[in-house]
Amino acid sequence: MRFTFHVACVLALLLCAAGRAEGTACEAPGPADTPFVVSAPVAAPQYPALAWNGDGYGIVWGDHRNGRYELIFSARTASGAAAVPETVIASSADNAWLPSIVWNGSGYGVAWYDQRNGSELYFRRIAPDGSLLGAEHVVSTVPSEAFAARRPTLQWTGSDYGLAWVDDRDGNEEIYFARVNGGGNPVGGQLRITADPGRSVRPRLSWVGTHYGLSWIDDREGSDEVFFATVGATGAVMAGPSRVSFSDEPTRGPASIAWTGSDFSLCWDGHVQRVNVAASPVGPVTRFASGESPEIVWNGTEFGIVGQRAPAFVRMSSVGQVLQTVPVAANSGGALRPQIVWADSAYAVSWLDTQPAADRVLLSLIDCSCPDLDGDGFSVCAGDCADDDPLRNPGATEVCNGEDDDCDSLFDEDALGEDSDADGVHNACDNCVDVANSDQVDTDGDGLGSACDNCDDVVNPDQSDVDGDQRGDACDNCRTTQNPTQLDKDADGAGDACDNCPSTANPSQGDVDSDAEGDACDLDDGLIWVAFFSADTVVWQKETGYDAWNVYRGDLKVLLLAGIYTQTPQPGGPASAQCDLLDQLLVDVAPTTPGLQMFYLVTGVSAGVESDLGNDGAGNPRPNTLPCP
Repeated sequence: MRFTFHVACVLALLLCAAGRAEGTACEAPGPADTPFVVSAPVAAPQYPALAWNGDGYGIVWGDHRNGRYELIFSARTASGAAAVPETVIASSADNAWLPSIVWNGSGYGVAWYDQRNGSELYFRRIAPDGSLLGAEHVVSTVPSEAFAARRPTLQWTGSDYGLAWVDDRDGNEEIYFARVNGGGNPVGGQLRITADPGRSVRPRLSWVGTHYGLSWIDDREGSDEVFFATVGATGAVMAGPSRVSFSDEPTRGPASIAWTGSDFSLCWDGHVQRVNVAASPVGPVTRFASGESPEIVWNGTEFGIVGQRAPAFVRMSSVGQVLQTVPVAANSGGALRPQIVWADSAYAVSWLDTQPAADRVLLSLIDCSCPDLDGDGFSVCAGDCADDDPLRNPGATEVCNGEDDDCDSLFDEDALGEDSDADGVHNACDNCVDVANSDQVDTDGDGLGSACDNCDDVVNPDQSDVDGDQRGDACDNCRTTQNPTQLDKDADGAGDACDNCPSTANPSQGDVDSDAEGDACDLDDGLIWVAFFSADTVVWQKETGYDAWNVYRGDLKVLLLAGIYTQTPQPGGPASAQCDLLDQLLVDVAPTTPGLQMFYLVTGVSAGVESDLGNDGAGNPRPNTLPCP
């Protein structure tokens, strides 16, 4: 079953009588059960606190059903249902709220903020079924009702409880610490931890077997920042305080704490910072997207993080790499004060839900067994971001459809990113990934935008460019020679950079002697190049070694039928012979009979000796059967 809420499953360490016991790692939470409504509809509840006892849960919250805030405790089964009727554990003439609860191996310890005699902190023990054990005790003793002790954070060490809170008895908000023994009686007095002109608020306490880690928000240096100290079992400061955050904006806090077995990790407002037992930051701060007041816990191999209001759960590796971000809630702004515990094979999450109109305390279980609901080979545990759509999963290929197909929290991206050129068109949809072109104009319709197409007027989807001159082979007038300007002064389609006759049009680029000088301009290759200057003017090269020229005109039909190149001249007929011409130009008045096709051949004459007619297309010599006299 699914549910919508603003807190998400966090990988947690179970607090127990012997300290922190680690359960089976759950790499990613599966779909959560429909949440249980814990508080009564008219309760107007305040922030809940949650603990796991090995067989079920204890949840406590401030409840206003009787016109003032009382503390209500509910024992829940391992499945989340109410085990017994709820119990009122604190009811005074004024408000009792902001509780903190821990399990000690046989019962619960609860500390809370109570206004019956001003503002003090109270403590009492509770049995697993909610029965009250012994009397309640005042832990803080402020000198008058003008001062307040509030925001308790409670831990069990295996032999007694450690409690930290905010106290302004000294005229300034400071962090205090006290111990409570297993019978619920305060021992050892109240110790002031901070002593500076700034305000110190929102403490968080974590017991790690031999000492505590303590974080708080402090403005001693001009803005709200995270500070940290290592505190001994009896409350003596062992190391610190040290400033941990150096943010551009005031820290909203608090900074939650996770102990990894070797150092602490503090999490606040989208930041995670490791801190050693000497209270010194270790390594760089990790930044990530989170909601306000995020909670962090360690499962033995990785961190789980969630912030209030933000509908996303973040898995983070031991070195600060975000492994997965899973959206888990549809509403926005309605989930406050998330609490989470690891319950051996599932997570339990409680939170104050302010939607719909009536506030309520909710509790939901998140099982670690995640079925593959859409049959695509991926479950929510394996990172499937749309387990109702088999086309969307971590193994899918991202396509241009406005969705996150491959479940990497990006949409319509490619290997280069989501929008590499920042033109507002995502890469999978962008016809110019590296060149900004929000208009996406594609003149030749080849799928490449005009802004980046190396042949904008010629279809060439492969964009092949052998010479690397940014002109595609499909439109490059020198495909193997770089010529980005594409100059072609003889306009023969061969660029000047590669034209073997750059001043003479020769689109065929013929070169019979392979000397890199084209036949059209080569005067010593033995080939006389013939061309038409106009419809009745024939021109030819002045090939080296000749002093005169013979020009033969013939009927192409006769040539094809009889193979005769030098045909018998007839007055007004297609065949003619112009002999011993001194210029390389002949104005020839040829017949214009419809359908008549004629050809011209030019030979050179040197000292009365005529050259041959060259070779035909098969390489055979052309016979000169009727040469000039």
